[in-house]
Amino acid sequence: MTYHKKKDGPTQVQIGFSTSNSFISKAIRFFTNAEVSHVFLTYHDPIYNRDVTLEALPNGMVINHFNSCLQDATFVYLVTPKYDVSKLLEAAGEWLGSKYDYPGLLGFIIVSIGRYFKKKWKNPLQASKAMFCSESVVKGLQACNYPGSNLLESG
Repeated sequence: MTYHKKKDGPTQVQIGFSTSNSFISKAIRFFTNAEVSHVFLTYHDPIYNRDVTLEALPNGMVINHFNSCLQDATFVYLVTPKYDVSKLLEAAGEWLGSKYDYPGLLGFIIVSIGRYFKKKWKNPLQASKAMFCSESVVKGLQACNYPGSNLLESG
């Protein structure tokens, strides 16, 4: 497993990118043409005194021990944002316990097919109260007005 940790920003919140050899990871990378299949937030939680992740997993939006994201991963890369993202955790905390957006993930396949044909299609199956991993990070960045986040699509 390759693990890179980059620390060069003013905040303790980092954005993590990972991949594994699982079927779903391979499918996500195939349809998105990306090197990674999962994105999450990580930070040091003062209550648990542990590095934890805040991430959208099949059982919903949860907080996990950081080491759990390393278990099956073949690649993990952490990036420290250059700008203040202190409100990101507060925004993402609103989604704790929300369901994983399985229909939205399937709808993203439709979006990916559209991209192949140079069409810009909206995700027809995206749920309003459920989300998948990249959607949660994009919405979090947008909630704290991170520079350029308004150009990102959340689903």
